[in-house]
Amino acid sequence: MRTTAARFLTPMAILALILVCGEARAADGRSKGGKDSKDSKDRKSSRRGRKLTPAQIKKLKERIAKMRGSGGAKGAGSAANVSALYKEAEAAYKAEKFASAYEYYVDIAACKEVKGASGYAAKARARLLELEKAADDKLEEAKLARIQGKGAESLEIVKVLLEKYPYTEAAAGANDLLVMLSSNPRVAAAVALVKAEELDKAARYPEAAKAYSEIMVKYPGSVQALKSKLRLKAMKADEEIAKAIKDSAKSAADVECPRMLIMARNYAMNRMYPQARGLYRKLIKKYPKSDYAAQAGEALKEIEEEEKKVAQSGNKEDGSKKRGNKKQ
Repeated sequence: MRTTAARFLTPMAILALILVCGEARAADGRSKGGKDSKDSKDRKSSRRGRKLTPAQIKKLKERIAKMRGSGGAKGAGSAANVSALYKEAEAAYKAEKFASAYEYYVDIAACKEVKGASGYAAKARARLLELEKAADDKLEEAKLARIQGKGAESLEIVKVLLEKYPYTEAAAGANDLLVMLSSNPRVAAAVALVKAEELDKAARYPEAAKAYSEIMVKYPGSVQALKSKLRLKAMKADEEIAKAIKDSAKSAADVECPRMLIMARNYAMNRMYPQARGLYRKLIKKYPKSDYAAQAGEALKEIEEEEKKVAQSGNKEDGSKKRGNKKQ
């Protein structure tokens, strides 16, 4: 059974898979005066004249297959298989399961050279362009809502776009729009949650967990913070996800902490104690459950002891000087 693309790929990762003919990227879509920008016009013009070449289809198929963890582009093998695949694609399309349909159509479009399958390949290419156009329309709708000051409405349109058309060029544009929407305090928390959920769907659990935690800190008391808390609890209860998060944290600590410890020790050896303490405390805060944090804690105690000795030695010297002055 095929799985939907949204479970494995975030729209930002999809950027590598998009069928781009020009280098121009959509800007905001409309200027302050309400007119389309030059970049937006160029992108629309490019889409109207776009034709998907066999090389583009093959490249897209191979990249999707690679990110799925399967082999490269293999095609369907025979016209009969292509025909069956096309029926599944059309069923998904009519059911508005566009993410799955997109996967099917990419597979079919790569079968142009299969004897008796060129007609299905052509239809699949046409469907891919239809999906791109539908996604583009959604993006323009979301941009217009943002310009009109309807941040919440714009965000809802973006959520639909990311869910239904995750492989399209417009999905990348939607992420640009999310950045703009995040500056709106009324919808900033909701935008942050959308981004966290996209990471979650893509099985990028360590990054998702971090994003959920940041929402709880940045937007305490919000509905989004509550949802983040509940999701984090569920993630910790899932053994596989919890292990992925733990392994990721351990890996990051193994890369960063040794370097931080070496730098902090060098500071301490040169009696630059404030700098050493700062690094040790940063390490403990960032990786509190690691063995490195324990080492940093011990090192902080050593610095405290050393400073006490220096202070006591200084006091003794001051006392000796005072006694010498009195004798004179």
